[in-house]
Order: sequence, then C-alpha cells, then structure tokens
Amino acid sequence: PAAVGNMGSVKGLSVMHDASSWEEGIKAYKAAKNAPPTTGVVEKPHYVTNYYKKREEIIVDPILQRFRDESTENMISTMELQNQKHMLNEAWDRQVQLEQKFDIITHQPKKGHIHEVKFVPRTKPPSLVVANHTDYNIISTLKYADHHWAPPALRPPRLPSPPRKQPFLTNVNKPREFDIISNTYKEHHGERMQFEAERERQDVMKRFWRGREFDAIKVRYTDEEREEAFQSTMKENLLRRGKDWIKKLPPTYQQSESTMFNITSHLIKDEERLNAVKAQEAAQSEMRAKMITEREEDNRAYQYKMSDLEMTRKLNRISHQRYKDITDRGFHILSNDNFDICGLPPAPYTRPSLTLNDLVKQSSSQLPNKPHTSRAGQELEPTSSAPPASRMATTMRSVRRFLSPPPPPSSSIICPPSLLHPPGPPPSSLLPP
Repeated sequence: PAAVGNMGSVKGLSVMHDASSWEEGIKAYKAAKNAPPTTGVVEKPHYVTNYYKKREEIIVDPILQRFRDESTENMISTMELQNQKHMLNEAWDRQVQLEQKFDIITHQPKKGHIHEVKFVPRTKPPSLVVANHTDYNIISTLKYADHHWAPPALRPPRLPSPPRKQPFLTNVNKPREFDIISNTYKEHHGERMQFEAERERQDVMKRFWRGREFDAIKVRYTDEEREEAFQSTMKENLLRRGKDWIKKLPPTYQQSESTMFNITSHLIKDEERLNAVKAQEAAQSEMRAKMITEREEDNRAYQYKMSDLEMTRKLNRISHQRYKDITDRGFHILSNDNFDICGLPPAPYTRPSLTLNDLVKQSSSQLPNKPHTSRAGQELEPTSSAPPASRMATTMRSVRRFLSPPPPPSSSIICPPSLLHPPGPPPSSLLPP
C-alpha cells in the first residue's frame, strides 16, 4: 500500500491510486499507456521550405540598409526620430556626471545644461601640498620651493643638500701612475724601470729559445741538463723494454700460470708477477679465515644468548601468584606449622608483575641496561657480566638445588622439604632481640 501511494503521487500513475485492487490498477495503467495522447484531429506540423527561409533573408536590403517593405521602414524611422532626442539627453547627462567639471588645460568651468552643478575650485590644505612621493616637480624637474602651484607660504620647505661623499675611484677617474709628459713614474721610478727591463729581457729570451730548444744538425737538446735527463730516461726505458709485453695479450692469457712459470721444469719465467699472485691468494685466504672465525664466534654467542633466553622464558612461564598464595597463607596446609618457626619456602625464580606506577618509572628511566619484561608483564632476569656458559651452569645448579630434598632438621617440628628455608641467614623474625 505504501508503494501504491508513492506511485499514485506521480503524474500518470493516478489510475493505480484510484483503482479498487492491484490487478485493476495494472490493467488501467496499461490501458493509459496505450491510449493516444490527444483526441480529435491532429494538426499537420508546419513544413519550413527553402523558399520560406529565402523570403526572410531579403526583408532588409544589405546595400541600402533599409527594409524592403515601405510601411515597416516608415515605422522604424519614426521611432528612431522620436527616441533620438531622449537618447542624446541621457548620454549628455552621463557625460556631465562622470567627467571633470572644468577644462584640464584652461581650468575654465564647462558650460552644461541647467541642472549642472557649478565647480568651485578650492585651495588644498597645507597637509596635502605634496601629492606624490618625489621632492621635485615631475614636469619641470624643479624643486617644489621654486615651482609649485601653491602660494610661496604654503610650499614645501627647501631640503638641505646632503654632504658630498668622497668619489669612488675606478679605472676611469683614479689618478694615473705614469706621467705622459715627463715619461716617468710618479713613485719609485728607478725600481719599476729596472723591473720592467728585466721582465722584457726574460720575454725576449723566451721568444728566442722557443724555436731553438733542439739542434737538428747535432740531433740533441741545446740545454745540457735537459739532454742528460733525456738520455737517462731513454736508458731506463731500454732496460725496461719487453717487460710489459704481457699487457698486450688478452686478460685471460695474462692471468694464466703458464706465463709465470713452467709447470714441467718448474722454472720461473716472471718472478714479480708470480709473487704478486701469491700475495693476493694469501690475502684472500687470510680474509676468508678471518670471516669464518668471526661468523663462528657470532654464531656461538647467538646460541648462548638463545639458550639463556629459553631458560629465562621457562622460568617466567611459572606464575608468581602460586608462591604468593603459599606465603600469604602463613602456615603449611599439611602440618599447620607457622612459617615464622619452620622458615619461609625457598625464594622463587619468578618475579611479581609490574604495577602501572612501576611501568611508568621504567619507561621514563634512561639507564643504559633497561630491564625487559615478558609477555605476562613479569620482569626478566637482567643480563650479568659473566660468560654465557657460566650463567647456564649457575642456573642449572640452582634448579637442581631447588628440586633436591634437603636433609631433615634437628628440631622435632617436621616441615615439608619444599617449604624449608634455603641455606643462608635466618629470617628476621627468628633473630634474637
């Protein structure tokens, strides 16, 4: 019914709302969809032809700029003449309202119509004498004290001239070091002339020996020191000649052992390259052995660490509440003996759970060795400075001592072995006052 109500509110589906049943409503809706939209004779739509559109195009003559129909042209001309005066008056009012009330060249008031408000020039107050950010007239480039539209009494005061600065010396205005009239230097003339003569002599010698370094007839350098250095270099190259022939061969053949010694007669061909290969192999072997040793040490330390961690986790799996329940009771459940007489049970390896205050203090502390906690919130044993093997042995001895029964006490009171006090100082309650 709600769906029928919503459908009936839509235009065209009112038949569903007025029907007495759903079936009748569907039939009425299908009949309404098949019924024609209108009744009676349907008018034929107007067919627009090319002739009709051409007649619309020639209503106005594009050359004479007028309507071809005389009646239409007379009506439009009459309307334009009647509205022309009104449009000109509106344009004049807009012009008088927006533009200046006086001529900006002659400063004379403009002649307007009767509704125009006459412009009365007013002198600017002294605070508005300077209308721009310059201290001179931008048209005549004169100071305001000399050229200004205001009276002399209202003109801006003349600003004092700033002190003249020392000229900045450049290559153009700095004084010359050489006097072109006397052809002498103004300072240190003798020393400078001697320096220039020596520099000129060095330049002449350099240009002279530039093409005379080698004697083509004697086939040697003209400088004896240079010739001796060249001869010594040539002797060294001749002695070293032939040693680098191996570098011209392919890299795989250069590294071949057969080029260093004879594998049959064991005769060494190139002792230098053979020693270099041996030193490289020895360095690689040493590095490989060092890496293996370091890897084994790291693995051994990791195994010790995991063994200690596993033992700590085994001990931390025991809930500390079990020991707390026994000590809070204050007596043994079998013999009903008080713990103050027979002693407290051995100290457990478990730790009590940290409270919220302890967790906050632990997180805020900045100690280098921060205690760790287990998943149950119990504090783990701190790592000692002893070696891993000794820590493991100490832990196993403590566990065996905890599990083995101690000897019976000399007193007549018999306590269970698991609740006897471990060896050490007696409790504070048994000490004499």
